[in-house]
Amino acid sequence: MGRMPQLVVDLNDPDDLRDALTVIDSRLATLGASDGEPVAASPGEVSAETAKEVVDDLWARIGSSKTFDLLRAFAQLEGNVTLSRVAEHLGADPEDIRARKFRFGRTENAINDKYGIALLPGKWNDTENVYWMPEAIKQEIRSRD
Repeated sequence: MGRMPQLVVDLNDPDDLRDALTVIDSRLATLGASDGEPVAASPGEVSAETAKEVVDDLWARIGSSKTFDLLRAFAQLEGNVTLSRVAEHLGADPEDIRARKFRFGRTENAINDKYGIALLPGKWNDTENVYWMPEAIKQEIRSRD
C-alpha cells in the first residue's frame, strides 16, 4: 500500500487554517468517485456564454499572476491532469505548483458559490490527485492565449 497523504497545519496561522479547510473541502467533495471520472463537477454542461463570464471573473480576481499561468496550463493539457504534469509543462518546481493550486482554493470556492461550477475538481488516484476542468472553461481560457 502506498504512503497515505498527510496534512500538517499551523493552528496559529489563519492562512494555513484556510488552506487546510480548502484541502479538506476538496477531499470531501471527491469521496465516492469512480476511478478517473469526475464527481458531478458542475450541474450539467457549462455554456460558452457562462464560461466567458466565469473566465472574465477569474481574470479580474487573479490578474496576470502565477495562478493565471497555472490555469492556462490546466486548460492546455488534455484529459485528467496531475500537478506533476502541470509542473513539467511549466518547467516549475512541483511543490510550487502544489502551493499555487491550494492558494487558488479560495478563488475556486468563490466561483463555485457564484456560478455553481467547480473549476478544478480532483480525485486521489493512489499516488496523487488528478484534476479536470469543464471543457467550455478550457476553451475560453485557450481563446485568450
